[in-house]
Amino acid sequence: MAVARVAPPPPATKRPQVALSRRGFVVALLAVIGLALLTPYVEIVLWATQIGAFAPPAGAFWILVFLVVAVNPLLRLLRRRPLSRAELVATYAAMLASAAICSCQFAGWIVPVITGPFYYATDANKFNEYNSFMPQPWVVQNDLAVKYFYEGLPSGQKIPWQAWITPLVAWCAFLLALYFAMVCIM
Repeated sequence: MAVARVAPPPPATKRPQVALSRRGFVVALLAVIGLALLTPYVEIVLWATQIGAFAPPAGAFWILVFLVVAVNPLLRLLRRRPLSRAELVATYAAMLASAAICSCQFAGWIVPVITGPFYYATDANKFNEYNSFMPQPWVVQNDLAVKYFYEGLPSGQKIPWQAWITPLVAWCAFLLALYFAMVCIM
């Protein structure tokens, strides 16, 4: 009686670990800086589409396209090594992680969060009862600064920057911790 032989599985091939090169890190950093400069300009100055707000963010996508379509062929023409797949993926991932920070989506909610409950507080909505629970360093404490934000400065007045420094620094610290945690998860 013949016994069928089953072929042994092929030996497992180990994929080489690909570390991000120094060049890849620099390209990713430059792309994030470019996106951070481009996004507010397009969204706030030009009043164009929100390139940092969509999923995936259009700004990050178009910078990736630029790297693939323009930079890589140029590097080949100059007889230099084009950006590798790992470098492009790392660059795109870095831009995805940073796109929301520089988008007006962030700027669009941070200021109303730290001023709105005080400006819109009335006896009817009872916001003042809840405002005392808000951490003091996280909100603007100066009533005139809040009023001027919503109603505009009187002619000849200077912006009361002192009232805004503490809450913006507090929120930046929180956001840095949040984004550090998100990077650690990736």
